[in-house]
Amino acid sequence: MKEMYERLSAWLRETRRRRTERKKAAAECRMVMDARRAVQVREFGGEVFVCMDGVPMLPVDGLKWDLSTVLDVSREAYIKYRKEECGDGR
Repeated sequence: MKEMYERLSAWLRETRRRRTERKKAAAECRMVMDARRAVQVREFGGEVFVCMDGVPMLPVDGLKWDLSTVLDVSREAYIKYRKEECGDGR
């Protein structure tokens, strides 16, 4: 009886471990797919931008700039996009 209990316990532990690994792998896959869908390179106004959820954030040539310039230009591009998309910038 004890041997059967130990076998069952080992089987349950292994089953749980495999299920946990599958869940982690599925979550990782979802994150990768979300990142691929959310962060893209697209053309906007005749210029190629790195976009987040379809919103142009950074011109591709800006990848070599320092961080503060990247932030400033990204914010300006976002504001320009919002004004053009919404008309009033909301």
